[in-house]
Amino acid sequence: MRTGGCAHFGGGAAGLFCAREAAGRGLRVALLERAAVPGRKLAVSGGGKANFTNRGITPRDYHSHRDGTFSVPALAAFRPEDMLSLVRAWNLPVEERTHGQLFLTVPAQRLVQALVRDCRDRGCRLVCGATVTSVSHDGEGFSVEAGGRAFGAAKPWYWRWAARPAAGGRQRLRLQAGPRAWGHTVIPPRP
Repeated sequence: MRTGGCAHFGGGAAGLFCAREAAGRGLRVALLERAAVPGRKLAVSGGGKANFTNRGITPRDYHSHRDGTFSVPALAAFRPEDMLSLVRAWNLPVEERTHGQLFLTVPAQRLVQALVRDCRDRGCRLVCGATVTSVSHDGEGFSVEAGGRAFGAAKPWYWRWAARPAAGGRQRLRLQAGPRAWGHTVIPPRP
């Protein structure tokens, strides 16, 4: 049963995975990606073989919060074994390398294809070539303009927080202005 809608910005690895999860939990999801295809970086990651997880990952491996606890709930909710099970369910062959690093033995593009297919199978609408130009809130929901089209959403989700080159940086700052205008605190990224 569909319980609401969301517009999800960014079709990279994290964006695709989050959209997959949201659609699988009953949300209507429009995944808006400004590039012509999703998952471009994922398709070349790990030397083209996708280092998709690491068996030995712990919260100490993340520098995301002062006390080091920010990643604890995420790592507890979705363990490396969960990702490995998912990759195996997609029938993708895997090899383990040094320090517990897990890679595909086929091109990483196969992982992108499996993730996109899974998103679509769960009902996610993937829209590529859709640069987000505006997001507005009317008190009940959000209107998102992207790629010359309008999308209605109960919730917009943002995934473009990484530092970008000058042109992309301007877009990132414009997208961050929306959450600030709606009363959210935006914490700037740091190295």
